[in-house]
Amino acid sequence: MLSNEMTQFLRLHARDSDFTETATKARQFAEASGSPRIKKTVTVVEDQSQKANQVNAIETGKSDWKPLLDGFERIMQNAIKPLQKALNPQ
Repeated sequence: MLSNEMTQFLRLHARDSDFTETATKARQFAEASGSPRIKKTVTVVEDQSQKANQVNAIETGKSDWKPLLDGFERIMQNAIKPLQKALNPQ
């Protein structure tokens, strides 16, 4: 319920009403009383370290590819090991 006034109004005027009638009367009361509807908001939180890295790469004209390339190299080495073992059984 939005307010004590609405609760009292519905107790007096919607005592014998079903849910849809009660909801309609509550909307009418809200419109007549001029009470604003509560709007839900969503706040987007960004990871500042990633944003700082992006800004740094743009400002310097260079990006830090070394960790990415090292990780890619490790993945490729691990993927190739089974193939090498299959081709060169010893």
